[in-house]
Amino acid sequence: MADIASAVPPEVAAKDSSDIQSGTLRADEVTVIYPTKDGGGVHALEKVSLTIKPGDFVVALGASGCGKTTFLNLLAGFIQPTHGQVTLGGSVLERNHFR
Repeated sequence: MADIASAVPPEVAAKDSSDIQSGTLRADEVTVIYPTKDGGGVHALEKVSLTIKPGDFVVALGASGCGKTTFLNLLAGFIQPTHGQVTLGGSVLERNHFR
């Protein structure tokens, strides 16, 4: 598995190299609500927090429809949380952060 710290773009690494080099990935109280046609929303995740440090081995395990893929998409920066934030080395991940 690739080192998370090596995936950090140079412009982000310049912000705070000591924190970035730690490569810690954090989800802090993230909530994801997908809008529905009727104006409501489906709560896919509700106030989920997780800290992953370099070298950690993490498995997403759960029943179908429990939010595993949504959470992984959030951690990868493919989607944004409705509430809360995801950070890598202290910098907030924005949508498509690694493109």
